[in-house]
Amino acid sequence: MNPYSLTFDKNITIKSKDLKENIFVIKCGGSLLSNKIYLEQIIKEISQIYQLGIKIILVHGGGNEINDICNKFHISSKFLNGQRVTDKETMEIVQLSLHGKTNRNIISSFNKYNVKSIGISGQDSKTIEANIRDEKLGYVGNITNVNLNLIEHLLNGNYLPVISSLATDKQGNTYNINADIMAAEIAIAISADKFLILSDIDGIYDDYKNKNSLYHDITLNQIEKGIQDNKFTDGMLPKLEACSLLIKKKKTDCQIINGKKENNILESLIFNMPIGTKIINL
Repeated sequence: MNPYSLTFDKNITIKSKDLKENIFVIKCGGSLLSNKIYLEQIIKEISQIYQLGIKIILVHGGGNEINDICNKFHISSKFLNGQRVTDKETMEIVQLSLHGKTNRNIISSFNKYNVKSIGISGQDSKTIEANIRDEKLGYVGNITNVNLNLIEHLLNGNYLPVISSLATDKQGNTYNINADIMAAEIAIAISADKFLILSDIDGIYDDYKNKNSLYHDITLNQIEKGIQDNKFTDGMLPKLEACSLLIKKKKTDCQIINGKKENNILESLIFNMPIGTKIINL
């Protein structure tokens, strides 16, 4: 039996006194959101945290949904260093998937728990401005500015912003932004109290094939060396870039956990349990 099954509400009530009005930024990837069971579980736990009076910003990607739609239209998906190569045709699919489907599914799930959630993208009110990150990646953006006006307006009204990882430039062009990086930039701009990345694995491994090699905490120097030694590759790279960016600029709790496991979000954010991998600055 889960140890919180009997005393969960009492423990949360006690802990919430210290956390009320805190700002948590949570990033959730598409591999979790495309699974109805994981989506429901994640939204339920975030809803419980929201009910404590904690301000939450949820940033999401939608890689699996994008892949599925691309496959239906016989459009090949290409990746470079863990980021999607996005031409004009793929950009249309990205917008359709991220904001037309994934974002709407999240909002519908929050509605079940009476959470005042609002779905936006980084395009809305020029919340996220960007320019081209790398010509080889196409319409993949490098964030140049985070405008907090809309986000703060929503938080002050006790709304929970659900933000899809799209951005705009001054000419009105749309860019696909890596959701890990966007979440970190928002956390930096708003001085979040905690930053959490929900992954489909337990955290960062020294050797992914060895499940006993999970880092319970990892330093920036270890991250840099691991990247140089090709221990960390593909989709883990932008996660590590995001966490490193945040740790260097802000002293914010930063953690990568497995979003598939029930109560992991609550145990990490509310009970400060040592799960997943915590990124530390030494």
